[in-house]
Amino acid sequence: MSFFKRILDSANASSTVCSLKESALKLADQVKLSMDNLETAAVKEVLEKAEAGDVQAQFSCGEMYFLGSSVPQDDFEALSWFERAAHQQHHEAQGHVAMLHALGRGTPKDNVESYKWARVAAEGGNEPAVRLLKKLHASMSPEEVAEGDHRFMELVRTLGSSKSGSPSVPENKSGLPLNKPSSD
Repeated sequence: MSFFKRILDSANASSTVCSLKESALKLADQVKLSMDNLETAAVKEVLEKAEAGDVQAQFSCGEMYFLGSSVPQDDFEALSWFERAAHQQHHEAQGHVAMLHALGRGTPKDNVESYKWARVAAEGGNEPAVRLLKKLHASMSPEEVAEGDHRFMELVRTLGSSKSGSPSVPENKSGLPLNKPSSD
């Protein structure tokens, strides 16, 4: 094989490799666009379900905004979605609402409000909320605990009336000596 033929063959092979590389990059861009379109469609579908009142979709929206997964990270928006799910008795969402209030993310820090949500989530069996409730209980004044218990009872009435019309105080699953305010 002549020197010039080897150079031409090498150039043709190089051209083929470059062409393959360009094709692969174009294909990767198309796949990325397809994936982005699928992700956008999935986010849109979850948001539509959440807006329609689907409690799991509301919780998922809260997680997406909290983590910045497929949407811009936004603690305020996360809290809003978690609260919607929490009002539908989603105990994990209730625990997330409690934690966001305790940390002051998406809302000003408020241990009494955190206590209220932690208590309702703990009464629903949410273990992380039980731990948070114990920490809050230990760090709050008796007056703050009493206010937290009062807000808890108001929330129980609200949640109960939206569900069955006859609110009841859930059993104390937190293991704490919690106040039981009067139902005035």
